[in-house]
Amino acid sequence: MERIRRNKNKKRGLSETKVVMVGDASVGKTSLMTRYMEREYIECTSTIGAAFIIKTWGIHDIAIWDTAGEEKYAGMTTFYYRNASAAILTYDMFDRASFHNLRFRYIPVLNDVASAQLKVIVANKSDLLDTHQRQVTKEEGLELARVSNPHLNLDNSNLPYFETSAKTGDNVDEMFEYVFRHFYSNPDAESAPSSDENLEASIKLESSPKGQSNYSCC
Repeated sequence: MERIRRNKNKKRGLSETKVVMVGDASVGKTSLMTRYMEREYIECTSTIGAAFIIKTWGIHDIAIWDTAGEEKYAGMTTFYYRNASAAILTYDMFDRASFHNLRFRYIPVLNDVASAQLKVIVANKSDLLDTHQRQVTKEEGLELARVSNPHLNLDNSNLPYFETSAKTGDNVDEMFEYVFRHFYSNPDAESAPSSDENLEASIKLESSPKGQSNYSCC
């Protein structure tokens, strides 16, 4: 399902920063994007290839790429990591294999991307904590955030680690804006659109090369 919204009064240029959403299929990567950009939760099918949206944050245009998590697309999706400034590495806190794959499949590839200055570790589906037993502890997530960002030298309270719920929206805004503020200390308040304008007018969804993308969830 594609949703295209444009601000007809603004002519936007190329994005200044590229952020990639990384992780296994069904961990909720696209659901997190949809929650942040559209302010709603939608259950969808797995992404094929990649797709991206442009987030207008103040005067800055930030490209957020949603990459496929299925292993059969591995060769294709690693192409989209090129020139990424940051990666949002997402796992399902109730699926240990998805955490394992971040450590041993995705992060080693991202470590070869010189431009990737920030790796944010995201434990998704926190809305299920009351009814399910988590398979990955918070301490393990924090440690992965620490070892994945050795140059940041941060204490636990500032590590790039978030426990989120795309379903309820818990910590979703905080996670994305942590990434943005890492590169831009503050959006230009005078030039920044209002929240309604930003959602209804400034969101632009674009596809990757023809035949290689399908905007959908997880």
